[in-house]
Amino acid sequence: IFRRICFGQTEVAGERKGDRLSPENGKKRAARGSTRAEKRERRAAQSLARFERAAEIFRLRGFSEKDCTVGLKNVTLRSLAAVLPLLALFVCLFVFLPARHFLTLPGAAAFFPSCILSVPVHEALHALVWACVSRFRGGISFGREGGFFYCACSRPLPRRKYLAGTLAPFLLLALAPAVVSFFTGRIMLFAFSVFNLISASADWYVFLRALSVRGVYLDHPTRCGFHAFTSNCNN
Repeated sequence: IFRRICFGQTEVAGERKGDRLSPENGKKRAARGSTRAEKRERRAAQSLARFERAAEIFRLRGFSEKDCTVGLKNVTLRSLAAVLPLLALFVCLFVFLPARHFLTLPGAAAFFPSCILSVPVHEALHALVWACVSRFRGGISFGREGGFFYCACSRPLPRRKYLAGTLAPFLLLALAPAVVSFFTGRIMLFAFSVFNLISASADWYVFLRALSVRGVYLDHPTRCGFHAFTSNCNN
């Protein structure tokens, strides 16, 4: 009886595995994947249409427009180059400021889960700050392009409000933990701040681009950066 039960369960498990690997199930999985891709493309097209409508209003009112965007696939090297001096400063301060450095087992165990959790928190901080400064009027969207996750705000914002949402993850997830680690010497906390500094490198790159551009900012829904609109009356 025991052998019949074992062999029977093995046969059933083999049949189920065969079902999962059958051509029909492969087609279903491919169809589901294509459906998800189509939904993402449709949402991206809708967000881009809203962006163009908002931009067209500024153009019709005679505002001058400056494109301060870069493609998500091309921003990696530029953003890393922009954040390298800041990373070097962080490392120097951490090495020379604390009298002692600490590495604890709980800190090491929490490092990887904390880094993984910080990815959605990063995007949520963008959304929360932009929602607050726009008085919760909507217009916040999330997306994924390749391996990049991003948050976009379709409402035009003054420079200060736009940069507040752009720099929120950098300030709370990278700079604040780094400052604490400078004075406590906690190695894993510093490593967490470095991870989030690199994660926020594109935000830092956008911030540097914005230093020389004034006007009203309209966040681009599918590219990294914004379009700046300046009234010609100010020229």
